[in-house]
This record gives sequence, structure tokens and C-alpha cells, in this order.
Amino acid sequence: MAIVTVGSIQITDFAGQVKSVPLYLPIGMSSADVILALQEYAPLIEAAIDGKVTALSFTVGVDLPGGLKANAANGNLVNVGALLAFDVEDSNYSHSIYIPTWENAGFSGKSVLNTGVYATLITALVTNTTSVTDGPTSEEGNDLVSFLRGSYRVRK
Repeated sequence: MAIVTVGSIQITDFAGQVKSVPLYLPIGMSSADVILALQEYAPLIEAAIDGKVTALSFTVGVDLPGGLKANAANGNLVNVGALLAFDVEDSNYSHSIYIPTWENAGFSGKSVLNTGVYATLITALVTNTTSVTDGPTSEEGNDLVSFLRGSYRVRK
């Protein structure tokens, strides 16, 4: 099994509850590139959720980029969100990323919409449209190759 770097994007809802989104990044990324990747994914995730990004980390804390919300939108809690599933390179398994407080407008029934800011985030997770050379991977270090589905989820 390949070793990966685990970055974390912390999301806080309007009630002050906190949930984190782990992003598995290739081990070869420099600390500066891990920080840059987290800072670039944070606004993409925040655009798709009602909660507020409140911290970024990977072993040590990372400064938040400017332009993020001052407060979380009233409504969704961190235990209600979207589970995004991706096909993974060289694997028989998919990899899922849970995004807390996904906007209610980002669902059609129980399915995640893949349009607007939601599509921007999903595309960035698969194709790595940020300025660093590598994007998120599975826990085993395999690249995400395509978006399979996204669904409404309630977690503890």
C-alpha cells in the first residue's frame, strides 16, 4: 500500500458542530504544495456547502485563504451532507469523500447536482484544476479518474 499525505478541511455548521473532510494527497508533494492544494480546495468546497470552512491542516495548522465566509449559513448541520463517489485508477473499488453541510440547492432529490459550483468542485477533485501538480487520491494513493455519483447522507 502506498503512503499518502492526509490533508484535512474542517467545516463548522451554524450550530457550531464541526466535521472534517480528509483529502488524501500523494506523499511526494512538498509541504508548500500540500498547503497550496488545501487553500485552493477550501473555497471550492465552501461554494458548495452551507457550512463554513474553519481550518485546514495536515499535521500542522494552515492559514485560511482570504475571501471565505464570515459565518456559516443558517440551516444545515455538519452531519448532513453529500457523499461523493469516484472511480479510482488501478482499483476495483471506488473512493468516497463526504462533504458536510452541502447546500440544499445542490441536491435533486437525494442525488448531488453536477452543475455550477458543485461541478466546479467535483471537476477539481478529479482533474486537479488547481495550480499544484497532483490532486487528491484514494487512501491507497491511486488517482481519482472520474465522478461516479453523489448522494445525500446523514452521518454521526
